[in-house]
Amino acid sequence: MAARRRRWLEYALTSIGSLTVLLGCLGHALTARLTRILGRDDDCWVFGARRGSGFVDNSRYLFEYVAEERPEVRAVWLSTDPETVATVRERGYEAYHARSLRGRWLTLRSGCVVVTHGLRDVSLALTGGAFVANLWHGVPLKTIGFDAELGEQSWLRRRAHRFVAARNDLVVSPSPMAVHQMATGLGVPRDRVRVLPYPRYDPLVVPEAVEGGTVDADAHERLAELRAEGRLVFYVPTFREEGADLGERVDFAALDGLLCEQDAHLVVKPHPYERLDRATDLDRVTVLDAVDDLSAVLPFADVLLTDYSSAFVDHLLLDRPQVFYAPDLDEYRAERGFYYDYESLVPGPVAPDDGELVTSLEEALTEDPDASRRRALRETFLTDTGVRPSTVVFAAIRAGLDDGVVT
Repeated sequence: MAARRRRWLEYALTSIGSLTVLLGCLGHALTARLTRILGRDDDCWVFGARRGSGFVDNSRYLFEYVAEERPEVRAVWLSTDPETVATVRERGYEAYHARSLRGRWLTLRSGCVVVTHGLRDVSLALTGGAFVANLWHGVPLKTIGFDAELGEQSWLRRRAHRFVAARNDLVVSPSPMAVHQMATGLGVPRDRVRVLPYPRYDPLVVPEAVEGGTVDADAHERLAELRAEGRLVFYVPTFREEGADLGERVDFAALDGLLCEQDAHLVVKPHPYERLDRATDLDRVTVLDAVDDLSAVLPFADVLLTDYSSAFVDHLLLDRPQVFYAPDLDEYRAERGFYYDYESLVPGPVAPDDGELVTSLEEALTEDPDASRRRALRETFLTDTGVRPSTVVFAAIRAGLDDGVVT
C-alpha cells in the first residue's frame, strides 16, 4: 500500500511539473507577442540562478561585473528566496523578489535575461521576446538533459522542454570540446553554443578584480586561518541522493590520520542536499556546508578531491594537484553515463577504494606526479582569453543584443 501511494505521489508531482512547464510555455509565447509591440529595454538586464534559489555561479559573477563596471546597463538580480534578495541588497546591488510586482514588471521590460539553469531561474512565462543568455553551471562530464533523464520523459514534456531550449539565444561553453555535448544535452542548435570562459572563473583568473566579493566573509576568514596552518584539500563530491551522509561513502578517519602526518586539512563541501555528520571527532576535517558559491572559496584549495564533478575543470585554472575518488565508477557509468572516457580524461589518479585514496592523496601532497598531464589537459580543454572572463561574456551578449536576433 505504501509503495502504491508513493507511486501515485510521484505521478502527481510529475503531472504538476509538466502542467507548470506547459503553462509557462504558453505565457512565454504570449509575452513574446506582447513585447514585439511594446518593445524591451536592451539596457536593462535581469539575472537569476538555480531556479531562483541563490546568488551564485556564473550569473552572479557576470551580474557583479555589469553592476560595478558597466553603468550604462541596469543590472537587476531576481530571486524567489527573500534571504537572497536581502543579501544582494546589503551588498549595494539592485534586487527584487521574482514574483513581486516590481520583479515581474522588470522581467517584462528587460531586454536581456541571464540564467544558469534555464528560464525558470527568473520566469519562464514573462521572458518571451527577451535575449536569453544561458551561462550554464559546469562542463558536462556526465550526461545531461536530453542525453540523460529528460530524454526518458513523456513526449509532451519533451516537447515543452524543446520549446524552452529553443528560446536560448546564447549558451556558454568554456571548452571547445564540450560544444557538441552542450548542444545535444540542452537541446539547442549548435551555432548558439559559444566557446567563452565562465564568469565564475573571475576569482580564479583575476582574483584582484573580485577581491572582497565573497558572500560569506566568515567562511573566507576561517579558510584563511586553516591555510595559515597548512595546506588545504577540498573534497567536492557530485550529488548522489538527497539527505545522504558522505560519511557512509568515505573513511574520513583514515584521511584524518594522513592529514595529521602531512600537516594538511580537509575541507568538505557537500552538495546542498547532502551532509556529513561524522566530522566532530576529527582533528583535520572541516565541513563547509554554509557556503553556496564554490568559486569564491576554490582558490584556497591546494589539492582538489572529487569524483565526477566538473569542479575539477575550474580547478585546472589554478594548476594544482587533483585526486579522484570513484568507488562506484562502474555503477555510475551504467546508470548515468559519461560523455568522455572518464579514466582517460581526468588529470589525476582514480582511487577505487579508501586504501588507494589515502595513497593517492599522500602522493598529491608530497610529489604532484600528474602535473604535466594536468597542464596538457588545461591547454587542450580550456580556452584562455587572457582577460577577465566576465568582460568577454558581456561583449558577446552585447553583440547579440545589437544584432537584434531574438528567438
